[in-house]
Amino acid sequence: MTEGQLSDGDDRDNDAEASKNSQEPGEPRVLARVKLAKRRARREEEKSEPASGSEPPEALDPAIWHARALDALASDRPEEALKCCHQARQLDPDVVSYAATEVWIRAHLPRPDLKVRELELGMLLYDDAKCLVARYYRGKVRYLLGDRAGARQDFEHVLSLDPEHAGARAQLEAPSRRL
Repeated sequence: MTEGQLSDGDDRDNDAEASKNSQEPGEPRVLARVKLAKRRARREEEKSEPASGSEPPEALDPAIWHARALDALASDRPEEALKCCHQARQLDPDVVSYAATEVWIRAHLPRPDLKVRELELGMLLYDDAKCLVARYYRGKVRYLLGDRAGARQDFEHVLSLDPEHAGARAQLEAPSRRL
């Protein structure tokens, strides 16, 4: 071991010392432990990250990650889809449609709270009222919640902005839907 390198044991000792030093007077010990856990996670993440420049160019394209997320979701792999979508959002956090897709993917995880997903999509629409992806997914969530009138309203709004939107049209025209 060279100078400046720490063994895992030394790292734990430093963490314990940092935990003592980082605790504010009157701060609950639990909070200090949470901070410590976050530091450890950050350190582990830094260790596992490849050296910059070693990634292929497509790994830095958020549109490719978003497409992978949609493919994984279509193949009924929501956990993988969520990871891919999260990567797209990390690369380009300002794209509202990536955020909307992430919410929709979370609606496919086991035991989803659809009411929360509806509210999250509504918040995205508050930020960008013309985001077709968020409006379309909110319509689908509303349908799943049994809010047929709200779903119809969202799908009609999508079609008013994009008359060629096949998904919204299919939702409105499906005989089993009767929105």
